Amino acid sequence: MPKAPYRNDGRILFEEKQFFRQAWLWLLLIVAVVPVGLLAVSQYSGMLAEDASGWLVVALSFVISLGLLVLFYVTHLHTVVTEKGIYTRVWPLMLRYQLILPAQCREVMIRRYNPVLEYGGYGIRFGIRGRAYNVSGRYGLTLRYTKGRELLIGTQHPDELLNACTASGFPTAKTATV
Repeated sequence: MPKAPYRNDGRILFEEKQFFRQAWLWLLLIVAVVPVGLLAVSQYSGMLAEDASGWLVVALSFVISLGLLVLFYVTHLHTVVTEKGIYTRVWPLMLRYQLILPAQCREVMIRRYNPVLEYGGYGIRFGIRGRAYNVSGRYGLTLRYTKGRELLIGTQHPDELLNACTASGFPTAKTATV
C-alpha cells in the first residue's frame, strides 16, 4: 500500500477518522438487507433441491447483502491537516486524498449544519451550498474557495480542526457559526 501523501508535508497538526457507527443507520441497513436474503431463500427454496440456479441466486443475494454491510463498515472520512494544507478523503469511495491549500481558500469556518436538509444525508454529497464529505454529526469545517465554491468536511472535533487550519495558514472567518 502506498505511503500516505501527507506524511512528507511537515508536521501533522490534526488528524481525524470518522466511521459510520450510528445505531440508527445499522438498524436501517440490517432491516433493509436481511429481508432481501430471506426473500431469496423463500422464493427459491423449492428450486434449491432440484436446480443449481436456486443456490446461485441465494448465494448471490447473500454476497451482495454482506458486501453492502462490509462497505458501510469500512467506509470512513479521513481528514488530516498539515503545515502544507488539508488532506481529506472518504475511503474507499475516494482512492486518493484531496489536497486543499490555504491559497485556494477565501475563508474557513466551523459551523453547525443539518446534513439531511442541506446535503440530503451523509457520505459524499452535493447540495445548494456545494459539496460535503460527512459521516456523522452536525458540525463541519466549511471551506469557501476563492473561485466561489464551498466544501464542507464533517468533524467531531470542531475547535481542534479550526485551530489546526489557522496554524496551517488558512484564512479563518471572523465569526464561526457554532
